[in-house]
Amino acid sequence: MRITRLASAISALLFFAGTSASQQPTVGIQLIQTQALSSAADYWTPERRASAIPRDMRVAGAIAPVSNPQFPAEGIRTAPGALPEPGLSGIATGDLASPWTAEQAGAAVPGVDSLGAQLDAFEALAAGQYPYPFSRYNVPSTLYRASTRVFPYTAVGKLFFTLFGVNYVCSASVIRPHLLLTARHCIYDYASKKWATNVVFYPGYYQGPNSALGGAWYARALITHVSGAAGWDYDIGFIQTFNKNRTGCKATTTNKQVESYTGYLSYKYGGTYNSRQFEDLGFPQGLPFTGKVMVQCSAKTGLVNARGLANTIEIGCDQTGGCSGGPWLNNFAPGVAGSKNQATSVNSFRWSDRPLAINGPQFLTGNFYNLLTKAISLSCP
Repeated sequence: MRITRLASAISALLFFAGTSASQQPTVGIQLIQTQALSSAADYWTPERRASAIPRDMRVAGAIAPVSNPQFPAEGIRTAPGALPEPGLSGIATGDLASPWTAEQAGAAVPGVDSLGAQLDAFEALAAGQYPYPFSRYNVPSTLYRASTRVFPYTAVGKLFFTLFGVNYVCSASVIRPHLLLTARHCIYDYASKKWATNVVFYPGYYQGPNSALGGAWYARALITHVSGAAGWDYDIGFIQTFNKNRTGCKATTTNKQVESYTGYLSYKYGGTYNSRQFEDLGFPQGLPFTGKVMVQCSAKTGLVNARGLANTIEIGCDQTGGCSGGPWLNNFAPGVAGSKNQATSVNSFRWSDRPLAINGPQFLTGNFYNLLTKAISLSCP
């Protein structure tokens, strides 16, 4: 999430203040040509991955609150997720349902020795006033890299890309067949109208690509709002991926797509965000993190619509640059698909004066589902 010019982030936010509520957002689609795909496949050497910097979208806390039109109230809507294919790359059916142990979760609350008990303890803590209570720990690499690989960790990874001639890194997740979810600023710069290039996704990254999850998956198309949607509540993007052999999008028996290796998340949009429990996953790289391992924050709703930014939510979490685009999950249940592990926001931005909190867009029809519909309807030849 590190950006070279803070002024760019501030100007984008100020531009939003003048956006008409009646202006309809426009969806843009950037198709990746064969020549560009070949260049991207050759581009990401270990040295370039190591030198990529986080795409940082910190916003100065001193700027005045901004009035942001609120989307109409709507009920909760969901869609199920799916597990990886059993047996693919050594993943056995039993491996996908491995238990989440107290040792793996850690004990962030003194005297509490299981993840469930931790969450119960957080229920008793006061929320709504910064800093918000949260726990944070490195996800054990065995949960997504070694012989035991557990969904939904398999579906989360690092996203590398080039923008303005600079190599950046963000996070992303598999949200639907051949479709990734990330933050808009990880694939498109709204202020300059520039698309990212050399876009590649590495699920289950651990000090390098994870061959058990297919290694590198290259972008075939980038989809996001490109006009009439300058606010942070529109900081959502989708990526259609090439199949494993990069011959097209369509999967075959011998040429799988990314979801065969990783599974894909459920999603949830609409409803109130006033009281929810989130598991925030990403690959923070700004100090004190290294970007080499997956990090997880457990937090409840801290504040909705902070500083007048309607349709957004703030939670306690100290992940830093590089976590942008990582999913926030409701109904977290390792090893379970269906209606569990519902993506309901992504890491988007943080106020510079609130380093122990992170903000994301509320997933609603106007910013999430309408965009997802466009992404899903894109042909996959």
